[in-house]
Amino acid sequence: MWFTKETDGFRAWFSVQDKNGAIRTGIPSGQFVATIIDPTDTVSLVPTVTESAVKAGLYTFLVTSTFLGTNGNGGYAVVVEVNALAAPKVAAVFSQVLEVYDQDFDSISGAVWEETRSAHLTAGTMGAGLVFLSYAGVIHIDTKNGAAGTTIGIHGTVHTPVDNLADAITIAAATGIRRYHLIGTITLASAHDDWVIEGDAAEAAVNIGSQDVADSLFRNCQLSGTIGTGPISADNCELDGIGNFTGTALDCGLVSDITLGAGISSFVGCSSQVPGLSTPNIDLDDVASLNMRAYSGGIEIRNLSDPGQNVTLEFIAGQAVLPASCSGGTITLRGIGNLTDNSTGTTVEKNAFLNIDAIWDEIQDGTITARTVMERINAMARGKMTLTGATTKPAQDAVYFDESGSPLYTNRNTGNERNPL
Repeated sequence: MWFTKETDGFRAWFSVQDKNGAIRTGIPSGQFVATIIDPTDTVSLVPTVTESAVKAGLYTFLVTSTFLGTNGNGGYAVVVEVNALAAPKVAAVFSQVLEVYDQDFDSISGAVWEETRSAHLTAGTMGAGLVFLSYAGVIHIDTKNGAAGTTIGIHGTVHTPVDNLADAITIAAATGIRRYHLIGTITLASAHDDWVIEGDAAEAAVNIGSQDVADSLFRNCQLSGTIGTGPISADNCELDGIGNFTGTALDCGLVSDITLGAGISSFVGCSSQVPGLSTPNIDLDDVASLNMRAYSGGIEIRNLSDPGQNVTLEFIAGQAVLPASCSGGTITLRGIGNLTDNSTGTTVEKNAFLNIDAIWDEIQDGTITARTVMERINAMARGKMTLTGATTKPAQDAVYFDESGSPLYTNRNTGNERNPL
């Protein structure tokens, strides 16, 4: 048995087979008894069963919207008894459950999906006793091109996204869905803990608005504002001015002014989105600890002062800046990068940290640095040289080749001077 939706109720459809497996046609209406029992097991409806005029062997009856509207939401037991007298006789009883969840039974809309026990779904699968095919677990918001409205099953779908957060929240409350797909910009004005907010990359921006977003995931969007309650997970987001951040940032771009809350936060595979020599900054607010793994670009660490604070910066390539506000705690540097250290008391550990400037300025022999050695080698190979002596020296070219035999450059002796060509 299955159900289809009509303007005046739900229509039930079923077929009957005899003991030989053949579809039985032509069974009179009087040889069926269909009974629909309301969710409280106190009221019943007995509709008339008829055979389809189009398909012989297919039988149908109507569960009226009037009956449903009178008796409310819930699971309606549907029982069909068959006593077909013509040979081969059929005597059978079968039943199904019709789950109905819409108060407006007089004009049942496309919002409602009636489903049966045989579909292996039960009421409440998606929360609040509502099961909707229309959403597939996601409420769609498009503040640029969406439409206002809260009709369940119509607004907030991929075909008709809502254009404002308030309508999306109304739909979420009715359906139990806790996932948004976002185009445009929203500012949270209520708690969204245990939520998933996924943006359409550069087309989406979320201001957290000091709300409780504990254990929520933000993906593919620009994040700003202060976190009321965390931690959160940010995946492939652009972090542009966030306060009280706790949690994990994965593959995120850092733009400006991130302040961490108490505890340990991790930034994995992130990078600076600030061009030039300027750097984004992370303020530890004298309470936070930080893990930054596989970071690229510049970063300034501020307010590392408590002895219990620890920071690990692992660079792919980048620059670490420690201002005077770093006056305590411990910071460990690894990877390839440059360090500008103006800290006033922080313990700085360079564990496998490759500072390019430090290598060039490392003493190689006496007071001679690696930088000076390379400058002298370059001058010997390419610089101008005066050839002294009483006799004028003959013109002569000195050609230098690379390993493949191709000429790299030529020095020419002309008179008493050698000059690179």
